[in-house]
Amino acid sequence: MAKYLITYKCGHEVEKQLFGKISERENYISWAEGQLCPACQRKIYHDKALADASSNGYPELEGSEKQVAWAIDLRYTFVQNIENEISEKRDRINRFSENEEEKNARLSKFEKLLPEFYEVMNNLLTNKTNAKFWIDNREYIEPGKYEWEVSLSPVELLRKFKKEMEQKNLG
Repeated sequence: MAKYLITYKCGHEVEKQLFGKISERENYISWAEGQLCPACQRKIYHDKALADASSNGYPELEGSEKQVAWAIDLRYTFVQNIENEISEKRDRINRFSENEEEKNARLSKFEKLLPEFYEVMNNLLTNKTNAKFWIDNREYIEPGKYEWEVSLSPVELLRKFKKEMEQKNLG
């Protein structure tokens, strides 16, 4: 165990404590020197999230400056994860269908569900303007990162919000 000063590709220096064999540490340092530092990576991701929010017309979020910055990133991650899940579902249908007829039937059924799915998603993105909502529901957005509930996914957040919408319409 030792502390190393790593100079990243962006020029920032970060002191990092590394464990393991010396050769493994040296490999890590060599790899890290070819990467952007974590702060620069977060900045690039946040800039993408801001651009996405602007281009899609998402409303401003309410909260402290730090809460809003984090929530914007979470909201962007949520949208990316939903799009990935939809793409993966299409790929699974294409890969695992027995024949062309079954594949077309399953794809057709899936595509018919998407407009309602997107309506709920857009309603969520439009109406949940408090940064606290996105932060409190981060385990749905990045389940592998927080792992509070193994079965959660971004789709579960949409289901939860859909129930909330239905209860408001009934009440």
